[in-house]
Amino acid sequence: MGPVLNSPYLTPREAAEFLRISERTLTSMRYRDVGPRFRKHGGTVVYQIDDLRAWSRTYDYGSGPKHRELDREQPSL
Repeated sequence: MGPVLNSPYLTPREAAEFLRISERTLTSMRYRDVGPRFRKHGGTVVYQIDDLRAWSRTYDYGSGPKHRELDREQPSL
């Protein structure tokens, strides 16, 4: 099955590419319950793109005045 255009749901391979990590790392994180939220649609693991973005933001290590300005502009989760 090919990619579905404009779908907010990504396969594990697509999600790993989006996060710039290996698919194996993403799978390992899922099994250890330390990765981004995922869903199962008919037994198929998928990742919602907004969940990937939210998970990634928890690893934002920026600092300084510019970073603090951006924090104020971001809506809280």
